[in-house]
Amino acid sequence: GAESAFTEIVGRHLPLVFGTALRRLGGDRAEAEDVAQAVFVALARQAPSLVRHPTVAGWLYTTTVHQANNQLRRRQRRLVEQKMG
Repeated sequence: GAESAFTEIVGRHLPLVFGTALRRLGGDRAEAEDVAQAVFVALARQAPSLVRHPTVAGWLYTTTVHQANNQLRRRQRRLVEQKMG
């Protein structure tokens, strides 16, 4: 049922999500993995409301960009905090 469908969606769209995150994060694989995981957690949580969404791939791409941007902001904050001591 639902679990196998979700697994299929993850398998089909993981290259898109991970590749997008990897590019946005300048090649940092660990951060890209974190972003991909966050995106699929968000997908699982919001699945019922996405039934009417025109394309899952579009939603995943947009969500990945937003999550990667958030990750970049967190990275920048950490760098500033380290410099300030």
